[in-house]
Amino acid sequence: MSTAEQAAVPAERWLFLEEVREIYGFPESTLRYWRKIRTGPTAYRVGRRLRYPQSEIESWMHEQAACDPIARSTKNQSAKK
Repeated sequence: MSTAEQAAVPAERWLFLEEVREIYGFPESTLRYWRKIRTGPTAYRVGRRLRYPQSEIESWMHEQAACDPIARSTKNQSAKK
């Protein structure tokens, strides 16, 4: 891949735990618990701090919405009207 092609590819944004809390509203304790039980968005330890790839948070949230029976039933009811 040439330098020009590399510049055209957007860099992945990695968020600190505090940034995930601020942007998405998940409490830090919940994020830490999810990591402990291996559910929730994937976090990686970089040095001493946890980092979350923003794309993985977005993907995880879409998966959760797709699995939510209440959200699906509400969506289906509005489509039938």
